[in-house]
Amino acid sequence: MIDTLEEAIELAEKALGGDPSPWQSPDRRKLSRYVTRLEHEQAAEERGETGEIVDQLHRFAELLTDLEMREASLTVVRASIRRLERATAYEERTIAERWNQAGVLLADHGELDEGRMALWYALTCARREADQDLQVRAMVNLSAVALAQDDTTSARRWIRDASELPRETADLEREVLIASLRMAIAVRGNTALEPALRELEKVSKRFVNAYGADHPQSLVVRASMAVARYEVADAFGDRVRAGKAIDELELATQFLSATLGAHHPQSLTALANLSDIEYREARAHGTTERQRGALDLLGFASQHSSASLGGGHPQSLIALNNLRGARKEFASLVSDHEHIDRTYRPHENDLRNRAKKAALENEGERVRLIAHAGASFFLNSLQRFLPSVIQALENKVRFFVIISNPWNSIGLFADEDGADPDQVIARIESSRYYREAFRPVIAAYETLQEQYPGQIEFRVTSLDIPGTTLLTSSVGFYEPYMLADPEGRTGHGLLTFEIEFDQHSLYYAIGERSFTRLWKGSSSVEQFREHEEHYKRNLRDLLSIPRAS
Repeated sequence: MIDTLEEAIELAEKALGGDPSPWQSPDRRKLSRYVTRLEHEQAAEERGETGEIVDQLHRFAELLTDLEMREASLTVVRASIRRLERATAYEERTIAERWNQAGVLLADHGELDEGRMALWYALTCARREADQDLQVRAMVNLSAVALAQDDTTSARRWIRDASELPRETADLEREVLIASLRMAIAVRGNTALEPALRELEKVSKRFVNAYGADHPQSLVVRASMAVARYEVADAFGDRVRAGKAIDELELATQFLSATLGAHHPQSLTALANLSDIEYREARAHGTTERQRGALDLLGFASQHSSASLGGGHPQSLIALNNLRGARKEFASLVSDHEHIDRTYRPHENDLRNRAKKAALENEGERVRLIAHAGASFFLNSLQRFLPSVIQALENKVRFFVIISNPWNSIGLFADEDGADPDQVIARIESSRYYREAFRPVIAAYETLQEQYPGQIEFRVTSLDIPGTTLLTSSVGFYEPYMLADPEGRTGHGLLTFEIEFDQHSLYYAIGERSFTRLWKGSSSVEQFREHEEHYKRNLRDLLSIPRAS
């Protein structure tokens, strides 16, 4: 067990340096448990100066982000906020910089309102501490957050105020950010584009000369410059300059991905900008080939953003909306087979769960579910989807659920040693799956049926179920099973992968057809109970047939 924050940081650094993939590290579970204790303030209170503790929390949060544990990272940032709030209440000094860092981390997580509030605290503390450099940094960050929220007026005001304050120290990175924000504001207003571009080019050249062309931040600057040059060229209808800018951005994106990693936030930002520009070009001037290329790039950007930043992050939502818009606009080029919005891998289990919870909670009509046991949806002990199911039931949503009959042919997996059929039946009855999943789920269904009469109906199928299918009115999910053994199909997180698709996808149509056919051929819970002994006899007969060893 992790006892201290220093131990947590050390373990996270070890996991990050692991081989072959940090997200496969067995230490992730230890880190998750520590974060849970930290969230509920069960971890030991760290002793020491507030600034040092907050710095450690922010370092830990950054490491968790690098480990693609973004939800845990956000929890740690919020723990630092609680510490800073206590310090602010007692008027401790030297915390303005920590408020600024917390605000930046929150904004990076897509929590723009919380980030803006933390940055406002940073500015307030910096004024109290008469720290002019920090005041400038906080104002610049406030401008960036305002721009991300489409509040161009506030963004312009914060940049103006920051520019009017005298700088105590030179900071080229800050100057590049100020020039980049001015450029973005000019693009939004479609005014003073060329002066803004000249300013950005001037300060970017100074930065690259100072740090070197291969410095990671120089690559970020190159990507920003390419976007700015494209915007100016596009505004003036200069297709030659626009094409050159796109080539520069593509090259910078490739270098960023190779240098920082494909899932680094700066790499993702460059990729998002490139996919957005390619989409705009394909709409306005594109050939069929370019439109198809733009679709592929938008899909790639959406997948990477959702996997790394989370499906609810503003950048992920923009990427997904662009992808869906492009699919509608270029409908003649889109095969139904390509209508996959996201693919979740095992280390993205939390992201997958959030997406399914949101789908359930946003539903207003009906939900259809095919699952081996359905434990994650109907058992409170697993702490997964039951609260979202209940919320949907409260909203008058109807549920139609198909689960697997425990006495179908998969019962053969309980016969590992050629045992007597009666022994195999007894093994299934005492199995974790039957005792802790199937029977409790049936009991939970009957309780919900009493509480929400006419809103939920279960059926039991004697056919083997190859994967979990969840269909709402607008979205679907499918997770294939690679384990035929029923003991390996329940009580754990994502083992294979799961795809998410919208109602226009071929996969949604396949899911609907499968559900309809399976529903018609399945038994009600009452019928299952009435004929359960018959199902057991059928399995005994199957077990009695000689099989190759």
